[in-house]
Amino acid sequence: MSRQILYLARLCAVALLSGVSSAPTFAVVISSATDIANVKAPANDPGWLNVGEVGGGSAVYLGRGWVITAEHVSGSTFSLSDGRSFTASAEYNYRVKNIGKPASPDLRMFRLTQDPGLPAMNIATTAPTVGTQVMMIGSGTDRAPTLRGWDLAAPGQTVQWTETSPLSADVLGHHLVDSSTKRWGQNFVSNNSAYRTSDATQVFMTKFDREGTTFEAQATPGDSGGGVFIGSDDGWLLAGIMITSQPLVNQPAGIVTYGSQSAMADLAYYRNDILSMVNRPSWQNRTNRFDVNNNGRVESRDALAVINELIRRQDFMDLAGLRGDGLPWYDVNGDERGNPQDILAVFGEIRRLADLPTAAPMAMPLGALATVPEPSSVLLAALGATALLLARLRPLRRRA
Repeated sequence: MSRQILYLARLCAVALLSGVSSAPTFAVVISSATDIANVKAPANDPGWLNVGEVGGGSAVYLGRGWVITAEHVSGSTFSLSDGRSFTASAEYNYRVKNIGKPASPDLRMFRLTQDPGLPAMNIATTAPTVGTQVMMIGSGTDRAPTLRGWDLAAPGQTVQWTETSPLSADVLGHHLVDSSTKRWGQNFVSNNSAYRTSDATQVFMTKFDREGTTFEAQATPGDSGGGVFIGSDDGWLLAGIMITSQPLVNQPAGIVTYGSQSAMADLAYYRNDILSMVNRPSWQNRTNRFDVNNNGRVESRDALAVINELIRRQDFMDLAGLRGDGLPWYDVNGDERGNPQDILAVFGEIRRLADLPTAAPMAMPLGALATVPEPSSVLLAALGATALLLARLRPLRRRA
């Protein structure tokens, strides 16, 4: 094979960085012909059960109800390999943000309506360096066991592929089949912390080598959203989310080849934005924490919603769990409890808004008053309501 053809065949080594479009991927295949051990949790498990399926792709459970996947993976049901499935909340779908860049990366997060009872993932704080070994876990297309070969020719500037004997082939690989299996594999980071213009994502990459790790892995159709883990002194860290593969130049569909690459979103780069959602109180309105009833206004009805719920429960509220869609956002002060402090916080915001020179007219309090009282009167009313509420709750708690 001429040097020109070799050069064209290996353009994939730089194409990923230069923004050349590549195919979305959804699965992990490995070079080893014996992979029974790879379809169940490895002995040194980085988070096998946390990696599930969504919309034909993969996703990773982060903790506190939150799941992360690739943006181009759609779907609203998160299915685990233990047979359980969980529905995504209609109110918690978040596109991860880039830092200082106008476009959003190929990452999204959603929150489940039920707690799957899985451990939280620790996210890497720095991108893995070149040569770092990673473990890739995803669900998707399997490969055929037979090794295949292809000759490459380049009449003009178009690389043409012709299947031939592996003994004399320019490129080796495997055909992909129709079945899909969740599996894990290993690889080494070949490039790190690079910005991909084609999907506006900060990535690191691995290269699929025939003489690589024991279970050399490559992302193929079926694996977007899958997890990429690295070991550390503190245990396993979630370092990346698989988003795409970079095939060889003009590579035909339906095959996986040695020399191709996988691209992973670098979660260390997006860590702060991801954790800002995961660690946010589930029952606090992320648009405006004082807007308990989510009607776009801050008014005394927001405080009344908390008061009524505390009276109904006859106790303070534990708001550490997941909030159901459509319920009020009771946790105004973010302490994961429903209590009189939330009521006072709402009235404090009402008073602050009333003191602003351009404040809009406040909503009518509690529906029964014809006029809005002065801010000081509102605060007194809040204190009075809170005192009455405490008086009602404390005897009930003593009897419990």
